[in-house]
Amino acid sequence: INSQPSSMTQVLALFDNEETGNVTKQGSASPVLRNLLDTIIMNRGGKPGDLYGAVENSFMISADMAHALHPNYADKHDPTNVSSTYSTMYEEGMQVSLGCVTTKPGLEFSKLSAEDNVFFLTPSASGDDIPEFDNGYQMCFADGNQGTVAADYVNSLFKDQGKTIGILYNSADSYSSGIYTQFKASLDSSITTIDAAFTDDKLADFSGQIQSLKNCDFIFMPIYYTPASTFMTQAKDIVPANAVYYGCDGLDGIDTAIEGFDITTIPQEVSMLSHFNSKATEGMAKEFIDKYVAK
Repeated sequence: INSQPSSMTQVLALFDNEETGNVTKQGSASPVLRNLLDTIIMNRGGKPGDLYGAVENSFMISADMAHALHPNYADKHDPTNVSSTYSTMYEEGMQVSLGCVTTKPGLEFSKLSAEDNVFFLTPSASGDDIPEFDNGYQMCFADGNQGTVAADYVNSLFKDQGKTIGILYNSADSYSSGIYTQFKASLDSSITTIDAAFTDDKLADFSGQIQSLKNCDFIFMPIYYTPASTFMTQAKDIVPANAVYYGCDGLDGIDTAIEGFDITTIPQEVSMLSHFNSKATEGMAKEFIDKYVAK
């Protein structure tokens, strides 16, 4: 942010994919950065191979997002880990931060940064209380909005039909319980629900929840894709094959991001609340995409 003009080429690379997303065309393991640097060198009169020398004479600062929820290290998704990391970064001179990318640690980061008036942006921590203080800005939509919009959709399908739907949610997770609470508050009274809750220490066995929901042909799932994939795998021969699993942004990536999970083996339909369809050919989504591309 405070860099000065220099004879050296200064590059800021921001990748929007990580983990399995590294190998996508815009991920950090893709050739996009290398090709860009090579093009810069050639356009400044360099020769093929000069990139190697330039790399040897360079240094890199890698700044990653902290405290995201990693499915293989769920214990690290813990607000008690935030304080020590925050203190270290603050003592080293942090003035602006991306905060945390999930709600539970994000709430703790919000409180700590407010005390020191450290400005933060969060790209994806969607808890309604994340921007409680003036020093924080929530770039994504809030959980309450997801719950409300999801309920509006379900109301449009089943209002006044005497319908019973299932709900699978994590009662110990701020993201899941936040969406669940607003969804229930916004759901039409003519629709009844069978609610099946679980907690973080019960992520391997969903047999109880499956028994509760086994007769539901529509199940709302405001949860992350890892427990959702486990539930779907265990329930695929028990829940009706024509059932619909409907989630929010936590399901985004369920078809590609989980090693060993093949969504094509799940007979039930899987759908989710999405911001917009990036391949839309008409309507407001296409207008937005066209304007974005034009810029």
